[in-house]
Amino acid sequence: MALNIRVLRVLATAIVVFGLAGQSQVQGAPNLSVLWAFGGLEANDGNTLNAPLIADDHGNLYGTTGGGGDKGALSRGTVFELMPPARGQTQWSEKILWTFLGPDGAAPAGGLIADARGNLYSTTETGGANGINGTVFELTPPGPQETQWSERVLWSFSGGSDGGIPFAGLIMDRRGNLYGTTAAGGLGYGVVFELTPPARGETQWSESVLWTFSGGSDGNDPAAGLLMDRGGNLYGTTAFGGNGCGVVFELTPPRGGMLWSERVLWSFTCGLDGARPLASLIMDRRGNLYGTTSAGGMFSNGVAFELLPPAREGFKWSERVLWSFSGGSDGSAPVANLLMDDKGNLYGTTFLGGAVYDDGTVFELMPPARGGTQWSERVLWALADSRDGAEPKAGLIADAKGNLYGTASVEGPNGGGTAFKITP
Repeated sequence: MALNIRVLRVLATAIVVFGLAGQSQVQGAPNLSVLWAFGGLEANDGNTLNAPLIADDHGNLYGTTGGGGDKGALSRGTVFELMPPARGQTQWSEKILWTFLGPDGAAPAGGLIADARGNLYSTTETGGANGINGTVFELTPPGPQETQWSERVLWSFSGGSDGGIPFAGLIMDRRGNLYGTTAAGGLGYGVVFELTPPARGETQWSESVLWTFSGGSDGNDPAAGLLMDRGGNLYGTTAFGGNGCGVVFELTPPRGGMLWSERVLWSFTCGLDGARPLASLIMDRRGNLYGTTSAGGMFSNGVAFELLPPAREGFKWSERVLWSFSGGSDGSAPVANLLMDDKGNLYGTTFLGGAVYDDGTVFELMPPARGGTQWSERVLWALADSRDGAEPKAGLIADAKGNLYGTASVEGPNGGGTAFKITP
């Protein structure tokens, strides 16, 4: 049962765009529908959604929950699949693909990726062979005559030099190597790691630490995942370090040497430029980077920013703040990555804020009109806790029709978070 997960298109490239035909002509307000409300009476379906969704070519959605599962009190989070209504039906259905128990991982907080065979990969924040330091895992679909998915722990972090407590998901290159970050371990400030599949005849994956953060100017506490460009360079963020308020960094593969090198592209000042980036980055076709910070900005409620490469070698990158969140109706504290359509519009979520409730928003940022300089924002939806869910921590994905899909980490009709769809 091979799954063609759409996210494969962006695993090893830096350009994250989707087609949204006729967006500028869409009239009327968007609508949010809850596809699945987690945390029911038994909570067998999971609860607490910290990660984004991915989708296959049949419209099925896949994600993780940080808690709950179908193993009773032993449950430590799930990997799930949501399936669209069958013809003539109206309700989505859920299937638990895996429930974590601790030794195999616990509390997954990162999103999933998939390879060409439909195997799913991600991290768990805790659990594993070393107890509390987390894992990298692989889920394999059932084979012929089988019904159950199987799990393999590819790496159990020790909390030492190899890292510990991975909050974010993974990316995969064309050779099947996996790359990610841990918020702890190394010198105590986190690492960037690579996992390499077993050589022929072997069974064990191997880990290489590409960068160990010092906690100083090079960064501290990478809570977000990575981005890889076509040259194999890695880009990411740390929540602290630099000027004390986090950095955007680039890691460059060895060029004739044995070690990766790091360059800090931007060190946040906790001022108008933002502070505490918790989200991964995206890159457009010109090599500009886009992201969010959870704090800082004009109103101290976070920003959406763009980093522009230098025009000449040896010069510094520059930052442009696209939007400073006010903490009111436009949202507050964005902690998730952005999504870009083919017109350059950006879509994302804020953890808090909204017109009536303080439960978070889904927003669109639109580039300046010709001759203008100011970006503009449109709130697509302000979440209401018991109805829609609250406090979205993850970014969005989109289908070919421009529908957006996301998750709310908590609340909703059953109290455990939601998976939702926004229709333009």
